[in-house]
Amino acid sequence: MAWGALHSSYLVLERLSKPVMVKLISAQPIWLVMLMRASAWLLTLLLVMLAWVWFRAADAGQAFEISAQMSRPNAQAFSGLSPADSLMAWAFLMLIGFQLAERRWRLLARLPMLPPVALGLLLAVLSAAIVLSPGNARAFIYFQF
Repeated sequence: MAWGALHSSYLVLERLSKPVMVKLISAQPIWLVMLMRASAWLLTLLLVMLAWVWFRAADAGQAFEISAQMSRPNAQAFSGLSPADSLMAWAFLMLIGFQLAERRWRLLARLPMLPPVALGLLLAVLSAAIVLSPGNARAFIYFQF
């Protein structure tokens, strides 16, 4: 229920702020527009990650505890990462980089232009990454309901 409330409040906030942001952006220099868009993208990512906590938590107490921990990050939280967790963090950063590159250069539209051998190697690397991913098996979250 909390996840639904978060999701709907995010949608309402986005719908109400969009006309204001469009007017605000139209009168700004390009560097400021790019900074504002990057900030909005980062805010969206953070809000989605917060909503995931509420979607996955066993109960409200656990969700509050995890949310509170997320609001107080510190350097020690990242220094004790296991190699598997470090790999996942780097993979997440690489996915963000790919998303940004895709928006800029439309990489997926260029896939059919690759030679078949390159496509096969790409598929093999992605398949290996899935099969060799660290940690316990994680079933798709919607199957747990």
